[in-house]
Amino acid sequence: MQRTKSKRLDASALAQNLEKVIRSFPEDVVERGVNRNWNQHLFLLKRLSPYLSSLPERAAICDIGAGAAVVPLALANLGFTLTLVDKWSEYEDAFNNQMGTRDDFFSRFRQFGVSYCNCDFLQDRIPLQDGSQDMVTAFSVLEHLPKPRVLLDEMWRLLKPGGLVAILVPNTANLQNRLRLLLGGSPHPHNWKDFYGSQFFGHYRELTRKELSEIFRHEGYEILLLCTSNASQTNAKKAGGRWGRHWRPDSIEQLVRGLYLLAVALYPNLRYDLLLVARKPA
Repeated sequence: MQRTKSKRLDASALAQNLEKVIRSFPEDVVERGVNRNWNQHLFLLKRLSPYLSSLPERAAICDIGAGAAVVPLALANLGFTLTLVDKWSEYEDAFNNQMGTRDDFFSRFRQFGVSYCNCDFLQDRIPLQDGSQDMVTAFSVLEHLPKPRVLLDEMWRLLKPGGLVAILVPNTANLQNRLRLLLGGSPHPHNWKDFYGSQFFGHYRELTRKELSEIFRHEGYEILLLCTSNASQTNAKKAGGRWGRHWRPDSIEQLVRGLYLLAVALYPNLRYDLLLVARKPA
């Protein structure tokens, strides 16, 4: 199997490609949304790079539930062949999403030369051939689905034998949830009014580390990586709903967050995110 270019393993090259993607976003979107997950994007690229290096040149990657597709666009910039799948309903102008609008996304996808498919994959089959993808990714998607079985079936159908799947989900056993329960609150991140409203884009079911592993072993995958991360929490909340890229001790709120980050650094199983990489049997 032909290997990808060595630059894909270089941390500085990954960061540079991510910066190229982010520069294509409007400045207000960067401050409201992109900066919030900057460290998570970097974490994903660095953790996935060893597995990406095993793929052939121009490998086909399908990202399901793509949203703004920040990480997939960085992969496209590295030479992979990307197909993005989503229905992008929560990015209509009326919702004022912090990551921007659907039309803005489509324009950016064309700018980066990636294919995109406006598809409700819970209702319709993704229009890609069986066994056509070297890798399938779903970042922060599984927890949003009322029917996760449909996504699992589509990922298996699309993957080539020996293909890779990469999944990012929230860890329901994270420290924030434990503290909320301890104080009599709800571990669910969204207000109950959202769940019982006419439009809901929140989390139906988060997973523990053990559950995520069991799901994909049960599906027949070989688990290659299962790790925790708090990268999505290492940012600074500013006034006006804006975000900085890194934690800074410039307020009481940030100092409390610093204590939280220290605690989860000492106890990895309490971190917020779970990342799994698995291989479909050859």
